[in-house]
Amino acid sequence: MSKFETFVLGLVFAPAPILLCFIGAWFTTAALGLSEKVVSTSALSGLAVGLIITAVVLKRWVRNAYKLSNKILAALYIFYSILAIGFGMGIPVFNYILGIAAGVYIVRKMYHLRTDQNEFKHNI
Repeated sequence: MSKFETFVLGLVFAPAPILLCFIGAWFTTAALGLSEKVVSTSALSGLAVGLIITAVVLKRWVRNAYKLSNKILAALYIFYSILAIGFGMGIPVFNYILGIAAGVYIVRKMYHLRTDQNEFKHNI
């Protein structure tokens, strides 16, 4: 795996736990009806937890990026897809970019794992 590929995979995997912990803590405390001070403190605590998780496991995730199960990859894709729809205010413009990136990832995964013709056709 090249350094550029490692860098790009790091950019894909790093924000997921950070955003998940931040948004999860924020919306959980807001849904419970707690005060704004508690919500902001909880959101920042979730951000810190997400940063710690990322710092601890990011290297391992990038190293094993092409060995991840398709269920984990689907969950990551759905998470980013929901964020893209929210960022695009309901218009799925950014989801096209996610689809292209997912296609490139699958092709790179098949290349690195040296899949045979049948598996290649099945994945395509």
